[in-house]
Formats: sequence, structure tokens, C-alpha cells
Amino acid sequence: MHAVKLAMAPEEVARYIDVKPGVYLFRQGQKILYVGKARNLRKRVSSYMRPARLDNKSRRLMERCDNLQFTLTASEGEALLLEQNLIKEYKPPYNILLRDDKFYPYIFVSDHRIYPLISFHRGPHKRKGHYYGPYPHARLVHQSLELIQKTFQVRSCSDSFFANRTRPCLQYQMKRCSAPCVGAITQEEYGKSIQYVEQFLRGKDDEIIAELTKHMQQASEELRFEDAAHLRDQISALRSLQQKQHAEQLRGRFGDFDALSVRSHAELACVYVLMVRRGKVLVGTHYFFRAPVFDTERQLLPAFIAHYYLKHHRELPTEILVPFDWPGREELAHQIGDHCGVRLRIAAGVRGMRKGWLDMAEQNCAALLTSALAKKYTEKQQLSVLQTMLNLPTQVERIECFDVSHSSGEAAQAACVVWTTTGAAKEYYRRYNIDGIQPGDDYAAMAQAIMRRYQKVVQADAPNPAQALPQLVLVDGGRGQLNRALNVLEDLNVRDMVVIAIAKGEQRKFGREIFYVSDRLCGGSEDLRVIEYSRSDQSAALNILLRVRDEAHRFVLRGHKRKRDQRRMASGLDRITGLGEERKKALLRHFGGLDRVKQAGVADIIQVPGFGRILATSVFEQLHK
Repeated sequence: MHAVKLAMAPEEVARYIDVKPGVYLFRQGQKILYVGKARNLRKRVSSYMRPARLDNKSRRLMERCDNLQFTLTASEGEALLLEQNLIKEYKPPYNILLRDDKFYPYIFVSDHRIYPLISFHRGPHKRKGHYYGPYPHARLVHQSLELIQKTFQVRSCSDSFFANRTRPCLQYQMKRCSAPCVGAITQEEYGKSIQYVEQFLRGKDDEIIAELTKHMQQASEELRFEDAAHLRDQISALRSLQQKQHAEQLRGRFGDFDALSVRSHAELACVYVLMVRRGKVLVGTHYFFRAPVFDTERQLLPAFIAHYYLKHHRELPTEILVPFDWPGREELAHQIGDHCGVRLRIAAGVRGMRKGWLDMAEQNCAALLTSALAKKYTEKQQLSVLQTMLNLPTQVERIECFDVSHSSGEAAQAACVVWTTTGAAKEYYRRYNIDGIQPGDDYAAMAQAIMRRYQKVVQADAPNPAQALPQLVLVDGGRGQLNRALNVLEDLNVRDMVVIAIAKGEQRKFGREIFYVSDRLCGGSEDLRVIEYSRSDQSAALNILLRVRDEAHRFVLRGHKRKRDQRRMASGLDRITGLGEERKKALLRHFGGLDRVKQAGVADIIQVPGFGRILATSVFEQLHK
């Protein structure tokens, strides 16, 4: 990686850069602001040194940038891959950043050596197996899983539950599982069912029906009428599903493709991806972007295609339909296709049925953007009314709320959630493990969380967006929490913000909250203003504060429960001598929890990898003292 200072003249910068393909990084100190690629690095970087010709995004970028790094590559294709890897690792604010897959649900087919499971999955792809998706809604995943279980009768239970069954469960009685746990189906037959499931998830219904029809006829000729009837029911279910698809008439005629649409307004843009496989709509996924990631739709869409399809290369179609053309469209398709080992085409100006699919994507994209903008302007309006109602000195563009959760002092955790004019900014949410205080001291826990949050801002030379100061700080609690928060902020010399404590009112019921408002950090009065929440029209603006408070409570409670459960699961095994961390994890992973470990016998514990008879007997005896 080569570095160049940007204080020199454009021609001097170009002198240090080769004309070969490569990747360039604009930085502000140690922070990476933007990662780009170019066929000719010297020409591309030199274009940034002419302010009069720059668009708004590039002009804002160059105002912040103070140095440049670049790396030469053997080809433009290698530069594309390096660019996407760097974007994924450093998440520069001026690049396209897709929402992480963990937010979207998938259908997971495990890599179990004998009897794989089919299940709902949301989160990092750490388990071995195949992931199908992403789906825009969990409801679609559950509907697909229900159909798969009815049609192919594959298991959906966890491995630990499956390993400890001695008789079939209710799913078998409902004819939604073939009970592989007790050997009611052979490994070969179950493997065939899994094969059908994966074909179904890829949209290959016709191949499944053709093969099932062949087996049904064979079973009928061999007088295996029950098997033939079962196959007939499977075929009927699949044909019924086909008839419900709006695109039945297109099946098999146009191959696999994605229809993309992009719409933008003001500082918000939406990209919609409509996945069509063999003429059937599988799923539609949308992504929202904010400035300064883009300036125009023609800049956004090519960057999105490169980032999205290199990340989701397993779902790559043979053709991508786009609403407009741009220079380098064919080269981009060639680079992505070469990396993924397929022949990819990015088509613009399509007609006929393909135009119909593109129109469908554009309608969905426009509707999503309209809905998001309506929500955005509603949030702005509420914040504006809130500013007037509370007589706040500045316009409210950012709210941060702190909450604390613990179980009688155990596993104490605090959280900070962020709310902006566009709603919840989940990328800025933070949790804090609370240590070094008296268990159950909510005041000290709140003070520690606020100190850790704003101390970074005070110490930073150039705060990033995650460290920006809010105009309004909320704390869940009463006068005590409010005073602690004010004292911490004054010690840090943090000013120009209003602090509000939200206390539960009479009988701790919703609709009876009390708001304690202090503006002394803004130079206001030392006296607290007390506002009692009511359901009258004038209190409607306070609803946004309750929403933020509830979101903070949800976020911190979820983290606290996870931390508490992990401690409790591990603590029951801590007193067992001769048991290391890896074996503790192996036990919990195999049985699915401490309660099941306690219910297991010596013979069951021996089945866990790494456990012999002596160690299994020792574990059993120490657990049952």
C-alpha cells in the first residue's frame, strides 16, 4: 500500500501514481473515508483534484480528506474484488454499505452427516450448511417451512433434541416429519427428500414433479399403492403451489434473472431487488441509503450491483435487468461473472415480459420510498412539535436514551439507543457491561454508562457520526437518575443538551408517566420542569419520547437476558473439577442447555466428543451430589 499526501498540486499527485489498475483509499488521518477502484489509477485520482468538476459527494469527500493510499493490481477484476473486501472490512462512510445479513431471515439446511434439518435462521452464517434467502419478512420463511414440512416431511428440530428422542414427536403424528430420530425412514429416502427440498428452494418445481411422477408410476406398477398415494399427494401440493403463482405463464421461458429498480428523493434512496427464477417470483428485497453515500441514481445503482452480487454470489442469476444504461455496464457484468464462474448479463432497455417484471420492481421501489419518506417527515414533525412544547433552545435532530437492566444485581447491563429525524438509528446502538459497582445500584450503573458514552466524544479530536452529541438525552428513571446524569455530563463539560428523566407514574401504568425536564446544561434554570403525561392532543408529541424509552428498554433487556443466561448455563458446570472451557461448551452444545445435561446419564455423556467413561462418570456424579 502506497501513501501520498494531498497537500501537493494535482500534477504532483499524479506523478506518484502509476497508470495501472488498482484501488485507492481517501483518508482523514487514520480513518478511511472512501474506497474506489480504477482501470487507470493516475487518471482517476487526478480527476478528484479538480474541484470545479466534482459532484456534491466528491466535493464533500475532498473537503475532509488529507491523504491518499493506493494499491496496484494485475487487472480491473482484481481491483473490484479488493475494493469490495476493503469496503466490507472498514465500512467507509462515503461507500455503499449494505445492511448486514443478520437482519434478514433465511431458510437453513444443515450439513448433518445423516439427517439434515430444515429451519428458520436469522444471524451470522456460522453453522455448516446451505442458506437460502434472504427473505424480506419472517412470515414468508415460516410459510415456506410449513409447506416444506407438509410436502416433504423433513425434520425441523434441533440436533440436541433429535439426538435424545426415543419415540416420535407430535410432528410425526401430524404427518409433518418422517421421524428419522427413531429410524422410521432410511437414510437414502431422507436424503432424497432433502434433495427435493433444495430443488424446491431453488425454484426447480418442474424437475421435482417430473421425478415424483416417475416414482409414482413405478410404485403403482409394483403394487405399492400407499407409496404411490403419498407421492401423488406431494405432486398435488406442488401443482397447487404453482397455480398460485402469478407468473405461471412465464415458467421456463426466460431463465433466471433479477429486476432492479432505484428511486431517490432528497437525502434518501431505495434499491429494490426482485428475484425471479424460472418465471416465478421468489422474493423481493429492498435497501435504503442515505447521503453522502450517493448523489444520483446512476451513481448508486452500479455501486450497489458490484457490492450486492459479490456478497450474494450464491444467488447470482444469469441476467440482471436495470432501468437505465451507464458507461461500463458490460464490463461490470463481465467482472462479476468471471469472479463467480458464470456468464452474467446486465440488460438495460428491455421490452415485453421482462419490461413487465422491471415495472413491478419499480412500483414496489416507489411505494417503499414513499412510505419511508412519509415516516421520515412524520418523525421530523413530531420532533418539531416536541421542541416547541418543551421550549427547547435548539432543533431536535438526535435523541439518545439510556436504560439499565439486571436481575437482583446479577449481569448488570446498560444500553444507549439513538433516534434521529428518520427514526431508530440502530447502527449507533450500544450496550455496556457494568462492573465495579455495588450490585443493584441503578444510579451508579446509569452514571457509568453515560460516562463511557460521552467520554469518548470529549477525548476525540474529530468525532465520527456514532459519537455525535444529541440535543436531547433521556434516562429511564426519576429525579435520582436525572441528577446523576446531569452531574456526569457537567464533570465531562458536555453542554448544549436537554436532559429528561421518564418516571413511571401511578401504578406504573402506561399513560401515567412523569417527565422531569432540565435545561441547565444549556444555561437554563436550575429548577426542574415536571410534565405529567396525558392522552390529550397536546401530549401527542411526548409519544416519541415514550417510543424511544420503550426501544431502549427492549434493547437492554434483550442483552441482559442473554448475558444472564450464559452465566447461569456456565456456572452450573464451573464447580466440576477436570472440566475445561471447551468441554463445557461441548456439553451445552450437545444437550442444548444445563437442564438437559443434568438429565443425561453416563451413557449419554459418553456420546459427547472428548468424553470418555471416566470423565463422563465424574461429571455425572458431581452434578448429582
